[in-house]
Amino acid sequence: MRKSFIVLFFLFSARLFAQNLNPEYFDKIVFNSDFKSSRDLKLWPIANDEDEIMIISNGQYLIERKNNTKDRFIFPNWQNPYPNYELSVNLTLEKLVFPYQVAGVCFQFNSSLTDGLILEFNKSKQFRIRKINENGIISYLTGSTPNNSWKKCNYLLMKGELNDLNILVNGNKIEIYINNYFIYSFENESNFNLRNFGLFVGKSSQITFQKIQLLVNHKEYGKYDYLLSIKDVKEPEVTADTNTQKNDVKKEADTLTEKPNQTTGSSDNKELTEALALIVRLKKDLSTKEKELETQKQLLEKCKNDNLSLNAFIESNLDNKTLNRITELEKENNKLKDQLQKLKTENATLQDFKTFYLNQNKDKDIINFLYDELKKLEEKNASLSRQVEMLQNQLKNLKK
Repeated sequence: MRKSFIVLFFLFSARLFAQNLNPEYFDKIVFNSDFKSSRDLKLWPIANDEDEIMIISNGQYLIERKNNTKDRFIFPNWQNPYPNYELSVNLTLEKLVFPYQVAGVCFQFNSSLTDGLILEFNKSKQFRIRKINENGIISYLTGSTPNNSWKKCNYLLMKGELNDLNILVNGNKIEIYINNYFIYSFENESNFNLRNFGLFVGKSSQITFQKIQLLVNHKEYGKYDYLLSIKDVKEPEVTADTNTQKNDVKKEADTLTEKPNQTTGSSDNKELTEALALIVRLKKDLSTKEKELETQKQLLEKCKNDNLSLNAFIESNLDNKTLNRITELEKENNKLKDQLQKLKTENATLQDFKTFYLNQNKDKDIINFLYDELKKLEEKNASLSRQVEMLQNQLKNLKK
């Protein structure tokens, strides 16, 4: 427990002593852009072309740099008149996935936006600070070469989480905080005109900003309002001056016009190798998926053929059942026709009997008539019986 307390004490002390400027000193907001109002559309450029996409939507400023040969500086349509200030920026870095992709902010730029500082981040949770002058010459404040100028920053959040960046400027003293952690401080040349800020997106890179504020001390508020003016947004051209640069600086300037698949340094080469290996694996996976897709297509075609055969079988069986049913119905129809014919014959007989009855017995009841007719038939039957008996007796006599 005591050891833990000592470690925490030294960590707190290191952070405390590293901090010379008090963030609470800057307590008055003079610039606020949360990308939720129509005013933001006037402050920041919008684009959607072959070089880049810059969109303001749902409280976010999405910037995607398609151009793979040139970095992009984006300045608001507003000039900062205050020499001492705090720049507060909310940004998301999850789209930085390759070693050559970088993004961040620029600050301490002159009024012509050709001379200033660039704070940039990469996917490896690293940052560095570059300085660009009016001639486009690059130098480094966090190192001496393009490679050793990268500094580790474990406080950076990369998986879609929001980062709070704060840059404090007071005279020639500058301190940088990320997510409320102090990460770097330095002294810059004291120049009254170096005060403008903006956004930075490297070639083939993408970043999202959610809120940008500039704060000053309330005692200085309004003191420099006479310097405020609306301006046209410019983008500084980055060129290399081979006559004045050192070799390592010249290499970095040259990389500003290189394609994104070109890297410098062993660490970058290692990351590039890993990226290429990942691409090879993805190609293999893609080939496997294509084979699986082809197999699925063949199975689908087989299912279609089976379905056609099944439909033909069903139609065939349906036709046979229909024919059998038709045959049965025809038999029933013929049977009904026979019955109808019998009924017609019986009806004709009854009609003849009715006619005979009406002609012979117009005034007699039909029941009495039938009774009389029945008696006649019985008498006739008795007579026939007697005749049969007589004939049988004669037949017996003849046999004797």
